[in-house]
Amino acid sequence: MKKILFLHGFTSSGSCDMALALREALVEEARVIAPDLPLYPEEAIALIEREIRIHRPQLVVGSSCGGFYARMFVSAHRKVILINPYFAMTEFLQTRIGTHRYKSSRADHRQEFKVTQRLVKHFRMMGTVQFADYTPRHKRYVYGLFGTQDTLAHFRPVYDRFYVHAKEFDGGHTMTSENVKEVLAPLAGKVLRLPKTGE
Repeated sequence: MKKILFLHGFTSSGSCDMALALREALVEEARVIAPDLPLYPEEAIALIEREIRIHRPQLVVGSSCGGFYARMFVSAHRKVILINPYFAMTEFLQTRIGTHRYKSSRADHRQEFKVTQRLVKHFRMMGTVQFADYTPRHKRYVYGLFGTQDTLAHFRPVYDRFYVHAKEFDGGHTMTSENVKEVLAPLAGKVLRLPKTGE
């Protein structure tokens, strides 16, 4: 069975509704792995690298901040789907200094997280090199999904500078279970069924 690595948004977790809905929709076709991502970007990247090394997913799906991470792992053998990717995490965090609650439960049972200037600095450093690994030959392995009612992320122009596959869906920043069923799951299934290609 093929595998999908799902990367959730910044305030969420691997048990979020999107991950659960994707797992349910593709239960016969793929195994969906959805870990809780650490707060700091370097730790999140290290965890993603470990999950990829262990599970070798054919597809990485990233939502919002998860999209910020997911595009770093595209290859001819590992395609990615970016859902309303947030390419400027420093801007997002700078206006949210303080303590916040996670929107879904996490395996470590933590309910709150804290945005600090130190965290902003770490994302700033990561943001300056986020497209350093970009290569035009990978553009055909990246797929973007953009909600027409998204009032939070507005990075379609950035996406279009680098990639060619993009589609809008009737929804907001965070996909609903219905969006997952009607838009994300069919695309993920289609991408998984594409023939393998070399570099």
